[in-house]
Parts: sequence; C-alpha cells; structure tokens
Amino acid sequence: MNDLDTLSMLLSALYTMMSSLAFFWFMDAFAMRRYSGVAFAAYWAAVSALNMIAIPLFYEPQLAHIVSSLLLFILAAWFLYPSLRKRYTVLLTIIFYTASYALDFSTAALFSALLGIDLPSFHQTVVPVIVRGMILHTLILCLCGAIKRISWPVKYKQLHWESVVLALLFPLSSLVVLLALFQTAFRKEYQGWPLVFCTLFLAVANFALLFLLNRLEKSEQTRQKQLAQEQMLQLQGKNIDALCAAYSQQRKLTHDYHYTLSTLHGLLKAKEWSAAQSFLESVENNQTAHSPLVNSRHPILDTVLNQKAHEAQNYGIDIHIEVNDLSQLALDPVDISTMFANLLDNAIEACAAYPGEKRLVVRVVLEEVLFFSIQNTCNPVTIQNNCIATTKPNPHLHGFGLENVKMILKKYHGEFSMKYENDSFLFVGEIANTPLS
Repeated sequence: MNDLDTLSMLLSALYTMMSSLAFFWFMDAFAMRRYSGVAFAAYWAAVSALNMIAIPLFYEPQLAHIVSSLLLFILAAWFLYPSLRKRYTVLLTIIFYTASYALDFSTAALFSALLGIDLPSFHQTVVPVIVRGMILHTLILCLCGAIKRISWPVKYKQLHWESVVLALLFPLSSLVVLLALFQTAFRKEYQGWPLVFCTLFLAVANFALLFLLNRLEKSEQTRQKQLAQEQMLQLQGKNIDALCAAYSQQRKLTHDYHYTLSTLHGLLKAKEWSAAQSFLESVENNQTAHSPLVNSRHPILDTVLNQKAHEAQNYGIDIHIEVNDLSQLALDPVDISTMFANLLDNAIEACAAYPGEKRLVVRVVLEEVLFFSIQNTCNPVTIQNNCIATTKPNPHLHGFGLENVKMILKKYHGEFSMKYENDSFLFVGEIANTPLS
C-alpha cells in the first residue's frame, strides 16, 4: 500500500465520521438522544465504523452504496431517537442524505468548472479533491449545527401518514434526478455551471423542505388545539345545561314542598293514617329517584359525577363511584370538571358499545395528592405511546377527549397510566393538590 492509498483511507475515515456526526446533529434538532457524552461518542464511532465497512462492500454499484448508507442511518436513528416516530425518522434521514448528496455533487461540479475540466478528470486529481472534500464536510457540519441551534427537540410529530408520504416524494425524486445527472456527467455528456446550479438548487430545496414540514406541523397542532377547544366548549355547555336542569329540578322540588306539607297535614288532620303513609312512601321514592349519587363536598365535581352517573344508568351500565371529602381540592374547577367529564364520556361510550355486562367503577380520593382511577368494560383497544387508536370514521376529527385530559395533567405536572386487559380498560392518574401560581 503506497502513501496515496493510506491518505485516501484516512480521509475516507475522517469524512465518514464527519458525515455521521453531521447526521446526528441534524437529528438532534427534531428529537432527544438516547445517549449523551461518552456513550454517544461510542455510538457515533460504532456507526462510523459500520459505514466504513459498508463503503468497500457497496461502493459499486452506486445505488447499492446509497441504499446501504440510508438503511444504516435509518436504523441508527431509530435506536438513538426512540421518541421520534419511525415514519418521520425515515423522512428526515432521506432529506439529510439527499441534501448531502446534492451538496457533494454540486461542490465537485463547482471545482471541475473552476478548473475547466470534466468530473472524471477532476476525480483523478489529488489536492483539489482533498480541498473539496474538507470544504464539503465542513459545510455540511456547519449547516447541521445551524439547524440544530435554530430548532428545538420535540417528543413527537403531528404529521399524518399521508403528509409524510407526500413529503417523502420530493427527496426521493431529487435523489433519482441526482443519480441520473451523475451518470450523465461521468459520461462527459453534460458539464459546466448549469450542473453546479442544478445540484445546488436540489440541495437547498431539500433543506427548505424542513421549513415547510415545520409549518405543516404547526398548522396541524393549531387545528388540533382548535378542535380540542371546541370540544371543551361543548363539554362546558353540557355541564351548564346539567346545572340548569339541576337548578330547575330543585326549584320544582321547593315549589312542591309546600304542597306536600299541605297535603300531608290534611291527611293527618283527617286521621287518614293509611293514606298518609302511602303518600309519604310516594314522596320518599320520588326523592330517592332524584337524589344525588355522589356527595364529595365539591359542588362542581359532584355535578359532573352525578350527571355522568345518571347518563351511565340510562345506558344500563352498573356504575359504582367512590369518593372521599374533596372540599379541600385546590385545583381549578374548570380543569377538573373538563378532565373528569372527558374521561367519563370516553368510559361511558366504550362501556355502552360493549356487548356483555357493562360495568364502570370510578374512584376519586384526595389525600396528599388527588388520586383517581376509572375502570370500565369495553371492546379490545390498542394502546401505543399513551394513545388509543380511534375506530371512528375520520379519525383526525376524534380522539381529542384523551388529549384534553393529557393536556390538563401536563399543566399540573400530573402522572397517568392506562392499560387494557380481559375486556377491561383502566385509566389511573395522580395530581399534586397544588394550585398553579
């Protein structure tokens, strides 16, 4: 092995490590890493080593080399960024690779144009190739570092499958065009500055696609928040209607109170003991039918729980509610009523659709923290990433009840978990009884 071969191997190793580091910096803009510090350095070195091993195996044909590099980066990103959805990882990886490939091509075309030679001849030079390689990989590192600094880590993305697939068409099409241009240029059929501008445009366009995706995601988040707020308004409207109905019922009972006393007084005065007893039993039965099922000494929560309990009974659901004294609950009443109304609406809907025995058990206990659990019979559901896949048509218009609950829990730094087992769904949550400052 001569000195030139040794230099080529060293430069190849350096470029591979710089490319891997640039890719991880790029991905850092969109998700949190699993590793940092020494552990990340070891992971970076391992990925770079695997990529270096793949270069001599798949360098020819070029398509096999591209596919192997893409697969390696995708697998590396799936493991290093577990919070990012896999489909989005694939899209970002292909955008990065296509933009980097376009920059690689455009810098090579630029140097060949400046030197007045064709691409095959340029790749036979030594010093210009080394200079071009250092400039290229430094440029990619700087660009990815800038993207990392101007963006921020997120837990997940809101884009749907159709948006990701449509966005994926552009980098894939760009990659095909670049491969076609590469083959044309190496046959010396097309050279010069137009090739530089064409490849540079593809690189810029692929990086610009990130800003378009960011706008799409913000629009999707805004739309979902609007739908969630609409649902919250509808829910508050239902609660107001329930309060009005309860108030009207109370006024009716108060109005009938004097009539009841007058009738009972008349029966007793006439010594109609049997009729008086029957009348009292009738009044007692009627009062029991309209009496509240829950009394936690928290009027807002009692209203929601009683309203939902009567709804459940109308669906033939056997409901059991356990509460203690909630009068010292310091959390915002609107948030609490919204959260429990959403949870109970979901539970009642799932329970009503269940063909077997319908059961709903609610537990709300205030000690140092507010602990609550809701367990109901339901048909099988799939839980993934703390989300439940909706079975309704137009799923993007549904599922905001649970999102509202999670939003309120996040607001108060609460914790929750949910599971499905043996035709039973359980949601458990815990919130510190501390009002927001």
